[in-house]
Amino acid sequence: MVNIQIPSSFQHEIFYTVTQIEVDEKTDRQTAALSHPFWYEIAYDNGIAGTPPWQENINQHIKAFMQWWEEHLPFLDECWDERDKEKAAPYMRLGLAHWLCTLFWMNERPVPSAKPEELIAESRQLAHKPINVEERLGFLLEYPNYFHSYLQLKELYTEVKKKEALAKRSRNHE
Repeated sequence: MVNIQIPSSFQHEIFYTVTQIEVDEKTDRQTAALSHPFWYEIAYDNGIAGTPPWQENINQHIKAFMQWWEEHLPFLDECWDERDKEKAAPYMRLGLAHWLCTLFWMNERPVPSAKPEELIAESRQLAHKPINVEERLGFLLEYPNYFHSYLQLKELYTEVKKKEALAKRSRNHE
């Protein structure tokens, strides 16, 4: 096991309430990224990530996040049908983190921080993004465990999937 320091910019109570995480050295990068919010940004900051996904193989990494979301939708639907936000919370947290990675990576940029004010400010600079992303992101970060946040996140995944197709097309033409 290896201890990895969470940079202060990613120490936000929605995503991390600890200052370090413990990861098995044998865990592959993609599995770690699907299990830990902002894994690549944190690993990159710790000097252990190799080439970051926002610079290379963007499509492959985004596809993994989209598949994760699709696989967990039935479980999240069940949690919200039962009004069990405690059971849904860790999946909402990971789903939001994966969505943020998708949003920034499709713009060939790392997620800058987990701090709401920085995320919202940086999202204004993105070329490929859903409409009103700043307000919607503000709501999600303010109320991550609300049913309406789940509905908003579902919609944002649908929209970012369309935007990613456009972003992929422009990346392939460069």
